[in-house]
Amino acid sequence: MFYESKKEKVLEIGAGNDSALDLSDTFSVGIDIDEEALRNNSSIKYRVVASAHALPFANSVFDTVVTQYVLEHIEKPDSAFSEISRVSQPGSQFIFLTTNSSSYLGFIFRHTPQWIHNLVKKRFIGMDEKEIYPVYMRCNTPRKIEDLLVKKGFDRPEYVFVGGPFYFQFSYVLFRLAVLAEKLTDGRLKRMKFYIAGRAVKKI
Repeated sequence: MFYESKKEKVLEIGAGNDSALDLSDTFSVGIDIDEEALRNNSSIKYRVVASAHALPFANSVFDTVVTQYVLEHIEKPDSAFSEISRVSQPGSQFIFLTTNSSSYLGFIFRHTPQWIHNLVKKRFIGMDEKEIYPVYMRCNTPRKIEDLLVKKGFDRPEYVFVGGPFYFQFSYVLFRLAVLAEKLTDGRLKRMKFYIAGRAVKKI
């Protein structure tokens, strides 16, 4: 959506066992706190066990930093965005896809205990317990993301808002209600859709 593959240095934060992008023709580095998941990721060239709060790289290294379904799990957003900015070259881009806490489902996520998240993901979505991480939702609105990026030296991001009714595919009734909610958030209410995809460029 925002990314064109080319020869450049790319960092994926939260790479897990499968990368967000086709990184086959790049100098790609993936970090994750899960060593086993990283070991199974064949889309990246270099794998590093590390946290977004303490990236083990020099300043101004990467042309692109990517995260997918990661920002909702960030416990200390200010720290993580500082690290993203630090390792990004001037003129580089930060590309992200995350859940939107301003959406109907984001509201549910924010007010649901972690054990219920775990139960739904294991029983109805089929996720392994090792794949489930705490959900904090501490920077998951367009405004919070923009404020953090601008504070850390990026231009204001461009956004695309995407629906996600498939989260409820385990229940026909809930899925149909989610589809209806997505239709209601078309147009002027698009900022209430479930996913936020975005791109921001670091200032030169």
